[in-house]
Amino acid sequence: MYSVLDTPSEIKLMEKKLYYTAGSLPVIMGILASILAADFGYLLLTVCFLCCYIPLFSGIRKKYEKDLIQISDILEQLILGKGSPVISENTDSLISKLQAQTVRIHAMVTKYNEKLLEEQEEVRRFLSEIAHQIRTPLTNMETYLDLLREQTLTKEEQITCIRAVEQSERKIKFLTESFISASRMEHRIIQIRKERQSLRETIAKSIFQVRKKAEEKHMEITLECSEKIFLPHDRNWLSEAVANLLDNSIKYSPEDSDIIVRAVKNEMFTQVEVRDFGMGISGDENQIFRRFYRGSDVKNQEGFGIGLYITREIVKRHEGFLKVKKEPDGTSISIFLPC
Repeated sequence: MYSVLDTPSEIKLMEKKLYYTAGSLPVIMGILASILAADFGYLLLTVCFLCCYIPLFSGIRKKYEKDLIQISDILEQLILGKGSPVISENTDSLISKLQAQTVRIHAMVTKYNEKLLEEQEEVRRFLSEIAHQIRTPLTNMETYLDLLREQTLTKEEQITCIRAVEQSERKIKFLTESFISASRMEHRIIQIRKERQSLRETIAKSIFQVRKKAEEKHMEITLECSEKIFLPHDRNWLSEAVANLLDNSIKYSPEDSDIIVRAVKNEMFTQVEVRDFGMGISGDENQIFRRFYRGSDVKNQEGFGIGLYITREIVKRHEGFLKVKKEPDGTSISIFLPC
């Protein structure tokens, strides 16, 4: 492991050496000139001294010039992107310390550039996914609007077209709001305001949000949560996270089935489990929280694959985590929050 410069003191020391070495020569020459004026014997001594001093000074100067050239070459390699520079074998020298420090800077810049490229690729995929998700409802709207322009439609057909346009409009609105929420959550624009409050009331709010969808499929949602469970959380955002889990369960569960929401508190975490008796999860269960991810067995069903992603971001902002468990007759997704 190569040592690096902790402070600029060693660099300043090198500058002082150069300064004093070069600056002391005129002073010495002046002193010797005064001596020469008094005694010839000192002349011989001065000549001998200069014969030794000048080559020594020249050697020191060349050494520092070589070191500076090496540093310049290293920087040039980094600028041109020719890979990591070679460090001098003498690890105790100032040049090798500067080289080691330069290599560290190079590694940091390389890592930053790689991260920047990953973010750019993520933005590209995100924009592509947005275009793909919005294209279908827009196409449907255009189709039904063209039909409405025809004068041959009956009253019932016109109503059907209008309802289809309204449905596509709701999808686009939902997607837009979801994109905004996801983006704001990612960039921490949204503030999570935690207050110690009843978890049961928060979950009840989530159930109320999806009540109509559950009734349409004749499904019953059962809440098992003690009224004594209180923990710090943002009610608005946590209720949305649980509602997204419930919405997912309703969407992929058969009619007349049940959903159980169970909350259990232990010493470190409070677990909120959403248990359904639906079609289950195929493949890697950890993938379902990726943005726009949709399993191969649900491709033909309505959905956008963004609700669970937003849930994950909300839970992360609460310093919690999610756990998915495959059941023989359904799926269990749990939110774990610190008490």
